[in-house]
Amino acid sequence: MSHHTKEEVRRRYQNLPPILKEALFSADIAEKMFAIGVKNTLTIEQIGAMSEETGYIILGFTAPKDFVEVIAQRLVIEREQAQKIAPQF
Repeated sequence: MSHHTKEEVRRRYQNLPPILKEALFSADIAEKMFAIGVKNTLTIEQIGAMSEETGYIILGFTAPKDFVEVIAQRLVIEREQAQKIAPQF
């Protein structure tokens, strides 16, 4: 569950360059996220959470250096598995 308000997300989204706005809703990116999830035996819920957390990096809520820890906690997976997932981005 997100700890960012809809207003915070909307405000950050509005300030993104067009290419990043497009990337957030790209079907190609969604397919790649799904493939990463399947490859790493994640559930649909975990894939959704991973995608959301990736979006938070783009929006500037999460520092890229914190991604491994964030997805380990959010997806409730071991840090080692999160480390295998993170380089695929």
